[in-house]
Amino acid sequence: MRHVRQGLQGQLQVAKTDQETAMLELQIDAQKLEIDKFKAITERIKVEREAFDPNQVQQLVMQTMQQATQTNMQPASAGFSLPAEQPPAVNPIG
Repeated sequence: MRHVRQGLQGQLQVAKTDQETAMLELQIDAQKLEIDKFKAITERIKVEREAFDPNQVQQLVMQTMQQATQTNMQPASAGFSLPAEQPPAVNPIG
């Protein structure tokens, strides 16, 4: 009976470890998606800056900065925890 119990405890520990690993992988994937989002925004600015005059570029940068402040992206930490919800930023342009 003792061997069965020890075997089940070992299986439980393995399952917990597997679950923790899967959660970390999901958190890493979420961070990668946020990074990809910012890369896409940067590429959009690179392409669009040639087509706009300086006033339009300034407006685009202001809009992008506002969008960036409204996201939940935070620097990665050793614990790979997901960022907390933040209230939406106020639009400075109006």
